[in-house]
Amino acid sequence: MSARSAFIAQENFIFINLSGQSLANAQFLLMFIVLITQTNIDASKTRFDIIENTAVPNLSAANTFIAVLKNLRCWFSLDDFGSGLSSFEYLKK
Repeated sequence: MSARSAFIAQENFIFINLSGQSLANAQFLLMFIVLITQTNIDASKTRFDIIENTAVPNLSAANTFIAVLKNLRCWFSLDDFGSGLSSFEYLKK
């Protein structure tokens, strides 16, 4: 894929960086579910960036958040992987 086609393919995406507080906040998760289900936002065009150092200490909350929103077809990426507490064992989880 060329750089231009990669840019075009991503131009309609919504990118959201999550803090540790947002990741562990059940109200935030609920609010986002309501937003996705009651609007015309295409969840498959939503990508969450989770900072590794935020996800590892809150692994249970991160797993729940990701599992729920993946069912709505949202996408996720792990930001700053390898810069802190990472291991491939955490990535598998």
